[in-house]
Amino acid sequence: MSKGNARNDRNDRNDRNGGNDGKDRIRKLVAQRPDLRDVSGLVEEAERRVAKGDAVFAADLGIALARADAGAEGG
Repeated sequence: MSKGNARNDRNDRNDRNGGNDGKDRIRKLVAQRPDLRDVSGLVEEAERRVAKGDAVFAADLGIALARADAGAEGG
């Protein structure tokens, strides 16, 4: 297992165990979103989390992105 995968697995476990890493990760992804030309990385992360049983992360990410987009549009 690579270091990146080990870190992601640890973060995934923390999220499911009530850790704050998921919320911090979502904030970071939402902050980076305006600079992204391709959101496939966001989709892949959400899909990986769902596959590991963390559908809440994917839902929270979608909500946060929608809110950020609505705020950016002034609505």
